[in-house]
Amino acid sequence: MQVKHFIYFSAFLLISGFTNCEKCTDCGPLKREPVVLMKFINQDSLESIVTSLEFSAAKTDQIIMDLISTDDFLGEIDIELNSIAIEISAGVEGLISLRDELKDKKDSLQATFTELEAFRDQLANEKKALNKILKTIQTGLVRIDSLVSIEDGNVLIFEPDSAVSFRFPISIAADTSSFRVFIGEKNFDLTLEYNRIYNEDEKSRIEVIINNLMVKNHTFKMVELDCTKCTNNSSINAYF
Repeated sequence: MQVKHFIYFSAFLLISGFTNCEKCTDCGPLKREPVVLMKFINQDSLESIVTSLEFSAAKTDQIIMDLISTDDFLGEIDIELNSIAIEISAGVEGLISLRDELKDKKDSLQATFTELEAFRDQLANEKKALNKILKTIQTGLVRIDSLVSIEDGNVLIFEPDSAVSFRFPISIAADTSSFRVFIGEKNFDLTLEYNRIYNEDEKSRIEVIINNLMVKNHTFKMVELDCTKCTNNSSINAYF
């Protein structure tokens, strides 16, 4: 997901980075800035949805068992009613009241069966809605209000639409990049550590490649690198 709108952004990424770095002298223009792809997952909401899904699954299992049991009772009543009907046709007396009692019981069980089916369908719809929310949370479809570079205080503000991942710019002037992320009324700090490699192409353009990317520290609940050889454009999941 591309960032659509910059309020303002650190000029050191494009200008001062190479004049300040030790590993590159007389460098040409920057070919592209290194970034990592950040996803933000609301852990509290995730746990709440998972708990709701577990409760829904348990309730659905119970309803299915009740439906099977009710259906069995209805089958037994039908057999008994057929038997009574044959006996009444043969002239056996005193069975009409029992027949009527069984019919009332059948009607009651049939109403219960219909209610259970409706409840089962309702739970199925709720489960579908919960799974949709769960998928949204797991994909990191969370709005970021702003991103601040802790080193220099420069701010990158994102438009208020959702994004699956956010491109966090990596400093080319240091082996660490520190951010403060604002999500709603909360803010979190994240510091990434890495090595820098400078490649120059035939047009004297410089590409900065990062490797050995690691999370140095953070204030999220959990941060995980979604990569094995973490370099440019690697994915990072942050849970809050």
